[in-house]
Amino acid sequence: MNVYNKNTYSRVFSYARGHEVLFILGVLISGMLGAIYPVFSIYLASVLQLMLVKPKDFLEQSDTNSLAFLILGIIGFFLSIVQNIIFTFIGEKITHRIRS
Repeated sequence: MNVYNKNTYSRVFSYARGHEVLFILGVLISGMLGAIYPVFSIYLASVLQLMLVKPKDFLEQSDTNSLAFLILGIIGFFLSIVQNIIFTFIGEKITHRIRS
């Protein structure tokens, strides 16, 4: 037995009319935020490979990797803030339309 049907979703999305662009932008930002984690794992693997390198090369490459971690963290921080703002705004507007 399917409790959720297509009409329920279409009715909920009908309340979001006028905010389609924000909804698409929020979904795209969520995708970008989710793509940070695989990139993070690539740099983490690079850091683990640094354990096998000569000490001279270790310092140079570790600086590059730590800068990449910092940049990924800053990007992730701002993307999550923007994502939360967009979805909170859309949710607030939908809630207001449902209650009125």
